[in-house]
Amino acid sequence: MRIPVLLFHDVLCAYCTVASARLSALEQEFADTLHVTPRPYPLRPLEARPSDKELKRLARHVRSVAKLPEGAGYSSSVWIGGDPPCSSTPPLVALEAALLQGEEAQRRMLERLRAVAFRGGMNIARRDVILEVAGAVGLDMPRFVTAFDSQAATRAVELAHRSAIAHGVQALPAVVFGDEWLITGVREVGEYRDALLRWLGRYTSQPVRVVH
Repeated sequence: MRIPVLLFHDVLCAYCTVASARLSALEQEFADTLHVTPRPYPLRPLEARPSDKELKRLARHVRSVAKLPEGAGYSSSVWIGGDPPCSSTPPLVALEAALLQGEEAQRRMLERLRAVAFRGGMNIARRDVILEVAGAVGLDMPRFVTAFDSQAATRAVELAHRSAIAHGVQALPAVVFGDEWLITGVREVGEYRDALLRWLGRYTSQPVRVVH
């Protein structure tokens, strides 16, 4: 039995990178029992330049994450470098387009987008940056461009956003265990582990395979 775990995230949410890394560690620990699926939740769905107050807040978030092991090398330049992303929807649409080439392709795309944004300080909402990243991670570019430009990819982000709201998500990162237990905010690996074990204890008697 594989326990479905949804991670609602925004590529431009620095705290989401921490949750993603910690859940990835848990996924390796629980081997075949746990499967984490990233789902899009755009914090800035519309095209609008952030205010100075918003830019300072977003930059502060990145600086906070940079103090953690998961955020080593992070810089707030993406927000204060003069070309801040006006919407977080394009990179999320890009991930849905990449998913058509497999989960591994999507994972590579996500990791590179985060690195380009938080370590490189680049605006990953720009089409040219997204296409450069897609090529760098080895995607089939004609397939990717067709999918990226399609209404289907944009629609997938919209539907995932609605699903998040239906699950009670109001802030990120948000983790849903087994389609019903919601944990919001950055947590330690141990907290995610405890939540998983509680869920397993309540809903299944199947022994858990843990990799030591």
